Amino acid sequence: MDGQSMKACRRGSTSRPAAARVTMGRARRRWLGFCLATLVLPSAGCGGAPTRPAAQADATTQTSPRGPDHWQAMNFVERHGVMSWTVLPNMAQLFQHFGSTTYPELACVKCHGADAEARRYTMSASLPALSDADVERAAHVAANARGRDRTLRFMRDEVVPRFDHLIEGGGRTTCFSCHRHAEEAVAP
Repeated sequence: MDGQSMKACRRGSTSRPAAARVTMGRARRRWLGFCLATLVLPSAGCGGAPTRPAAQADATTQTSPRGPDHWQAMNFVERHGVMSWTVLPNMAQLFQHFGSTTYPELACVKCHGADAEARRYTMSASLPALSDADVERAAHVAANARGRDRTLRFMRDEVVPRFDHLIEGGGRTTCFSCHRHAEEAVAP
């Protein structure tokens, strides 16, 4: 802990350290609930959701020269689990390093919007629309760029490949998997 954080703790400040503790407390409770649900309920005879036969699961997984797209084959509960336990912690760490923040400051609402739960976590229209020129420009941005160019490069070179890997998207994830095309955003 740096000197400034130590002083804040001694003064009883509830800024970041307390917020981090609350977040960790929630994460521990969620993890405990998840463990109980996966370990106790099946052994209690609840059975859980029916599983797909292996042949059917293979048929629903799209394949291409890039690899299978496991994300498309998942149902809502499976996707929610991957997002909660794999994507969010990894992306929070990635954005923490990009933003040079002390603690990860990423939550579901950052990408999915304030009404994410009501919309069943579809992508939010509040994400900025991108043009093909924006995506192309990101490929040529210098490593020491600032502002929007720095963000474009980070999203293209860091976020998109990591996200595709985490969801096992088979290389199909692009900027437009989350962001709208600028041309579509303007059209009625």
